[in-house]
Amino acid sequence: YGAAADWLASHGFHEEAARRALSSGQDQLALDLAERSLYDIYLTGQVSRIAQWLDRLPIDKLGQRPRLRIALGWALAKNDRNADAARIVAPILDDLTADTSDRFESIQIVTTAALYMDRLDQALALFTPWRAQVSGFNPVQKQVTANLDALLALHQGGPEQARYVLSQVTDHYSKDSGYTAGGRDWLLGTSFLWQGQVRRAEESLRMALAEVEPVAGRRSPIACMLAASLAAVLWECDGTDEIENLLADRRDVLDQYALPDAIAMGYTVLAREA
Repeated sequence: YGAAADWLASHGFHEEAARRALSSGQDQLALDLAERSLYDIYLTGQVSRIAQWLDRLPIDKLGQRPRLRIALGWALAKNDRNADAARIVAPILDDLTADTSDRFESIQIVTTAALYMDRLDQALALFTPWRAQVSGFNPVQKQVTANLDALLALHQGGPEQARYVLSQVTDHYSKDSGYTAGGRDWLLGTSFLWQGQVRRAEESLRMALAEVEPVAGRRSPIACMLAASLAAVLWECDGTDEIENLLADRRDVLDQYALPDAIAMGYTVLAREA
């Protein structure tokens, strides 16, 4: 296992190398390798793949590895263990000398965890002090900020405001940032559905799902959220023939990794169809 870890790491297969390092008892090497790979995997939208590491890595030995803490924090924030997200990133938030960009992303994680717990008031209280100072330090953080602003605006009854917020982010970022881009597109389509503009919602969500699936996978959380919203739209458009296939083999992912809005849409349309 140790030899395999060395060979895989030297050839750029850091996640696979981290697995072998763990198997060979090299915990610190495994953490180093995981830090080099897991955040990039998160960006593609494969949150469930990151979540598989939560019970493998020695969490009490993470030490000063902010990028690893942030990757694991995102995985926790977006699954049914979201209450643990704050604990993972707390050392970054509590360290006033830590990189400001890392601290901002940590508050984005804690805010997102509150939204996944359906605690909108808590999310607003957490995010507002930081939001007043910065919107993000890189294109992905800026888009995450816009996504959070848009979701909060949507729940305050402002679908048009949500779309305006999303339109203000013009920074280019990689298509590999599947979760961030998919989250934006999910919000855009959901805002149209919120207003009853089902044809525009269908067009937006279909296009987004077609872009996300090749990068993140059919059972990725963001693909399942897009599918749930698209299913709700199709019900309104009498496109019920597609609904069963659209949500097939996705309900367990919705249960564990989706926002409350997407869970509600998925189950409501399934109940209506039944």
